[in-house]
Amino acid sequence: MIRVAPAGNPQLHTFTVKAQFNSAPKGVREGMTVSVQLPGQRSKEGIVIPLDALFQQQGVYEVYVVDVNGTAHLRQVALIQQNEQQAVLASGVRAGEQVVTKGQNLLHDGVATEVIAHE
Repeated sequence: MIRVAPAGNPQLHTFTVKAQFNSAPKGVREGMTVSVQLPGQRSKEGIVIPLDALFQQQGVYEVYVVDVNGTAHLRQVALIQQNEQQAVLASGVRAGEQVVTKGQNLLHDGVATEVIAHE
């Protein structure tokens, strides 16, 4: 696989994928629709965050989460999988929590923050 679209088609439940083969299977043509099953870990229970929020220190994955009072909290997270744009977490962040995607190098646990952009 060369590239997977960052978002799928919610009506068709599909993703656009660009793949390259050393030797394409017979009958495979550009632009066709195929069903693919990829090996790897699957989880119905995972929190998806932007990859920019995730960082690693001494082999441990971490993120900063900002609480309702604007305080940053450093959290260890368990990574299930990641691609070029997103990471899927098994634990460490709950649905709906805000994660910091820029400026983590300026933060420390317990520091007051101000959200200047919310995407």
